[in-house]
Amino acid sequence: MVKRRKTHDSPKLGDPQSPALCSCKAVVDDSDNALQCDACENWFHIACVNVSPVAYSAYQTLADQKQFSNWFCPKCLDDKSVDRLPPRCLAALSARIDAIERETSNISRKQDQLVDRMDKLYE
Repeated sequence: MVKRRKTHDSPKLGDPQSPALCSCKAVVDDSDNALQCDACENWFHIACVNVSPVAYSAYQTLADQKQFSNWFCPKCLDDKSVDRLPPRCLAALSARIDAIERETSNISRKQDQLVDRMDKLYE
């Protein structure tokens, strides 16, 4: 997902064990214009991965609108073994499937109740 780093999805800045490092080996902090690879989930400064400010702005707009805007870092893009379906997309799809299954179950239960009522009326 492409987005500006936010506190809720970035490592705690004071946590020395989990700083997000760009390929340039510098820390990516919450004020940087940075992209997170949807495959490896590493963060990259846009200048380090040759993404223009205009393209970044477009990705940011999609992220702000909670639209999926897959972005893969150069390493993952070149690696043919990398799964191109990001984990966040899988999680979102799984949640949607679960919601649909729950709704289908509710509809089926209501249908069974209606059939039971109709059977009682016919008796």
